[in-house]
Amino acid sequence: MIVDDNPIIFDSSKSKSDKQPYDYQEEAIEELERYFVLKNKKKSLLQIPTGGGKTYTAVRWLFNSLLHQDYKIVWISHRIDLLEQARNTMIEESGLLKGLSPKTDCYIIGGGYAVGSTLATAKESVIFITSQTLASANGHKAMKAFCKKNKDNKIMFVIDEAHHSVASTIKIFINGTINKFDNFKLLGLTATPTRTVEKEKAILSNLYDNHLISGIGINELIKAGHLAWPKPEKIITAINLEATYTITEETKAYFATRRELDPAFLNAISKNSTRNKLIVDTYLKNRERYGKTLIFAIDILHARMLKIEFEKHESVKVDVTYSGIEGHAEIIENFKVGALDALINVSKLTEGFDDPKIQTVFLTRPTQSEILFSQMIGRGLRGGIKGTKEAYLVSFEDHWEQFTGWLDTEKISSLFALEEEAEETEEIGLKEKVIFQTVSYEVIDELYKQISSLNNPELSIPTFECWPIGWYTLQFESDIENAEVAVPISRTVIVFSHQKQSWDELCISIANRSPNDQERDTLYNNYFYDLPNPAVSRNIMDLFIDSCYSTGEFILPEFYTLENREEASVDKLANLLYEESLGGKARQEYIEKWYLDFPLLSDIYNSIENFTEAVDYATRRITFPDQYRKTIATGDQYLKVEKLKLNIPATDTQKLVTVFEELKANKDLFPKRFDYEPVLEWTHRVMKSYFGIAYLNTGKFRIKINRILNSSEIEQNEDLIKFIMYHEMLHFSVSKNYGKEFRHHENKYPDVVNLNSILDRLGLKYDIDSKFI
Repeated sequence: MIVDDNPIIFDSSKSKSDKQPYDYQEEAIEELERYFVLKNKKKSLLQIPTGGGKTYTAVRWLFNSLLHQDYKIVWISHRIDLLEQARNTMIEESGLLKGLSPKTDCYIIGGGYAVGSTLATAKESVIFITSQTLASANGHKAMKAFCKKNKDNKIMFVIDEAHHSVASTIKIFINGTINKFDNFKLLGLTATPTRTVEKEKAILSNLYDNHLISGIGINELIKAGHLAWPKPEKIITAINLEATYTITEETKAYFATRRELDPAFLNAISKNSTRNKLIVDTYLKNRERYGKTLIFAIDILHARMLKIEFEKHESVKVDVTYSGIEGHAEIIENFKVGALDALINVSKLTEGFDDPKIQTVFLTRPTQSEILFSQMIGRGLRGGIKGTKEAYLVSFEDHWEQFTGWLDTEKISSLFALEEEAEETEEIGLKEKVIFQTVSYEVIDELYKQISSLNNPELSIPTFECWPIGWYTLQFESDIENAEVAVPISRTVIVFSHQKQSWDELCISIANRSPNDQERDTLYNNYFYDLPNPAVSRNIMDLFIDSCYSTGEFILPEFYTLENREEASVDKLANLLYEESLGGKARQEYIEKWYLDFPLLSDIYNSIENFTEAVDYATRRITFPDQYRKTIATGDQYLKVEKLKLNIPATDTQKLVTVFEELKANKDLFPKRFDYEPVLEWTHRVMKSYFGIAYLNTGKFRIKINRILNSSEIEQNEDLIKFIMYHEMLHFSVSKNYGKEFRHHENKYPDVVNLNSILDRLGLKYDIDSKFI
């Protein structure tokens, strides 16, 4: 799409795009909304790999959200073609702007469109500007005037290819302009959120508040078919370039500091006719298989010499493009429509170029830069769903003795993590050491207390398998009477897998205003009261809400994730040990290795003895599944009543009391006295994780029955309520686990087989875990 008007108005009625985001793009959009809007944060990087649609993802969110909230958008890039690409994506997605008044318009500054000074009076909703224009004297002054004029307006600055942000122009702009205005936010877009120079990585991260929203990994895109599957090939040239070039001290110093060859050495490689002929011959021998080919040359001289070598073969249609060449757009168009067999370029097409029909990429330049290497490879992977299913990635390896460490396409598997099989030890397949992200001792203490409590029989009847997935850090000022100054309070709230959905729903419910006490009762009953252990207390929920409104405005506390928790799973280790039939000393050695490889385990379990006990328990669950039946409490714990098509009337606790007293008095079922007086309750909502549950909460034994059973439309509901109540009573009087003694007592109940069968069918029909009745 080529558009020459400037400015232009986005006409939603003419939008023809019916494109819908993929799941990973939708997740990134939701995280952008949560981070920038719900949490009201200021800066972040969005990373989506080359070919994953980072421009489309950003535009989709900006158009569907921020422009409807009276934001202006200022989009900055170091290349005009990237600005044009973003502008064209916006035109295609303009249907998202339907209903906006006045109409949304955009304006491009730089690159032959408008001059930098015009920014000072720009009123358009979306403004595109090159970083070069921003660096000019007129552009810099105009941006200062624009920001001052719009200091009370909400503006989202978007920096494309944000890994270039450490360059002085953008770095000065971020630190000197964006950070000074509260209403200004910053989103960086990148496929490669890193820098070649190690010291620049921290600078880049700090510019974006050390926050990264990662949509998906490139390996996942490849495996899902969104990108072409890489077919690496390495051509050994056997050419000793060091022997043909005089190695100077300057060359050695350049390589030592930058890990790249200096321009003079690269120029010498460009002139090597033997090497150039090999590159062309490699293409000619595999021409039919390679198909449409993009060649990355070392420099302009190299590109021209390769073209001369290609032109010796009249059947091959080839051209060259590089920065500053005339007719670049026409050359690119010829390549896209198939008028060229191969296109030689010099770094020009590492960013923003999209042709899903490319079958092969030639990498002729030695490099140690993962950024450059990934960008070049990425040009060949943009097929998948939209084009080629496979991409040949051809690298050329010379003979090196002093200058080593060059990347080649055989390293793609490690670069993109395409091979997931772990490196095996001699006896058993265990993954190499994985480091958890660092967490504070406050978090560790809280984790240890909560995890340890799961081993207490009274607190876990029965035990749900769960794992902490992260934590909120609550920060607010206390309201202490007669205090001269407010006392800052910080509280860590651990979030377990089965709780996260409830926390998310609570956040949405309280986003408009702080609820009063009565409303908080309702919120707690709806979102937390029925959750299995570990539980969320009403006090914790109140602290969370108070923290959200500690400044008078709603701001979500930061949520920190515990990474790699699945890798450290005790159950995973127990399965490995069980399958390999390891025992004795060998078994204990592997347990200790696992414990040491995952530092968080030592923080949670406190000692190798406690961890070994946990592994032993997990192994017994595998060996004797009937005695240690469990469910995994994750995700949304609630069923939506409207989807059940059931009439569930208001619950009556007296019904449960009557059933309980009748069972308690039954000498056949309880020949000895039943010594517990549990609180009897219906769940407030229809639960997915249990029909009934017995547990200890706030110092009281409780039995809770899923309110779905209060519906008369459930077959034999009265009988089921009574059977489930008996089952839960056994957890108090017999055992929290499902051993032989427990089953012996349960089988005393009349018609137990039929009732269990009904529960299993109900579980399948309504997605309720009938293993936990």
